[in-house]
Amino acid sequence: MLRRWLIGALLLSPLSGASCAAVLDIEEAELDETIGAGGSQTQGTPCEEYCDTVMANCTQGDGFDRRQYDSRDTCLGVCARFPSGTEGDTSGPTVACRQHYAELAATSEPDVHCPIAGPGGNGQCGANCLNFCTIVVPSCPGAYNNPIECATDCGRLPDLEDYNVTMDAGGHVQCRLYHASVATLAPDVHCRHAKGASPCVP
Repeated sequence: MLRRWLIGALLLSPLSGASCAAVLDIEEAELDETIGAGGSQTQGTPCEEYCDTVMANCTQGDGFDRRQYDSRDTCLGVCARFPSGTEGDTSGPTVACRQHYAELAATSEPDVHCPIAGPGGNGQCGANCLNFCTIVVPSCPGAYNNPIECATDCGRLPDLEDYNVTMDAGGHVQCRLYHASVATLAPDVHCRHAKGASPCVP
């Protein structure tokens, strides 16, 4: 299972403890045993509620594009990769954490809260590289041999921190994150981009 795989690979990795924490944020990762094995959280609900909220509150306007997903179906595909968490979570790579910040985006600082509520988590709902690997490893079998390879590859890239769906080209984490997200629906088209092919060439 992906959770055991991440932990085992981390223990065997030559990366230092500090760099592992920076790249994977592994101490916060509590991945469901169903992830990568066909598990889905889209039935009845945490994901449906979250996707409705983030699609409604993180939008385009006022000269800013705060969209985190290009469609509700993409949101549901990404959400299925994350553990539900506990209602009220304010940190950690969970659906509940994303729901919290998606709700906050309706009333205050959407430019701050939407990137946290999105697929990357922006360091609050998990690190961008951790969440990229959580999405891409099960969505794109064969793209990476193991999660440490994914984390090492991601860790070499510039991380622009804030994310929105317009960041679909460039040699940065955000481009990989965009294509990993849409690869949940169209892996044949987007997995190669998520791995670093054009338009995500470093």
